[in-house]
Amino acid sequence: MTPPSRAGQHGTDPARPRRTRRLRIRRMPAALILIAVPVVALSGAACANAPGPRQTGPTTVSWPATSTPARTPTTVVQLDRLAAADQSTSGSRITSPLLKTSTGDELLLAFISADGPKGSTQRITNVTGGGLSWSLAARANPALGTAEVWQAYVTARVTIRVTAALLYSGYDGSIVLTSFTGAARTTAASATGGARTGPPSVTVTTTIPGSTVWAVGHDWDHAIHRTPNPGQALIHEYVDNRVHDTFWVQDTEATIPEAGTVVTMGDSHPTTDRWELAVVEISPT
Repeated sequence: MTPPSRAGQHGTDPARPRRTRRLRIRRMPAALILIAVPVVALSGAACANAPGPRQTGPTTVSWPATSTPARTPTTVVQLDRLAAADQSTSGSRITSPLLKTSTGDELLLAFISADGPKGSTQRITNVTGGGLSWSLAARANPALGTAEVWQAYVTARVTIRVTAALLYSGYDGSIVLTSFTGAARTTAASATGGARTGPPSVTVTTTIPGSTVWAVGHDWDHAIHRTPNPGQALIHEYVDNRVHDTFWVQDTEATIPEAGTVVTMGDSHPTTDRWELAVVEISPT
């Protein structure tokens, strides 16, 4: 602690020798020392495009009014590869085409949707492929079918085909196998929903800045084209006129810059069908 200047009280006298006064500083206990830390509110920022050269646009989100500082991502999530297949004959399994990753350290996600029986609940019992350990990230199956996301992580380049086994065989379905660079080893937040009628709509709150959000859905009632919410796009859609179902995958067109952002994934049309929708946040590392 530096003592205040006393020059303003006595002035200076060249003839008088200056005398130094020693101050005794009393140390305070550490427990009594208080430090004030300012709280900074973070505002919304412009969205960055991802994955790849996707077009930016408004999306159905709600920016948080305030936010606590979140960790800064060191990577950008990018879609690397995609392989989709539609099962138009009754079967017990749904198998993807071959997918070859361009690098190692990639998150693999299988977006799977399937028809199901009226009296029982359909689901995927397991996913296999590439000798990897696949785990369930999200499942929505309240509306006479199922929509699910399964995940695995690879540390080296792979060429892989994935097979999903149905609990109840004899139903159509679709699978979209994807790989992402710059992504964490597992998905972050997830949410699921379904209803007998109404527009598909599921809300998820992001947990990491720079995430992207994907969803997989199933319509049991009609084979009809989807109209995604603003700022979202169809990745794949199977309008199955054989059994009058629709299977689809959609995503946000831009990454979400802030953690704590509420994102509503869904479609504005159709509005009167049964639906189920599983949503996942794909976050950077």
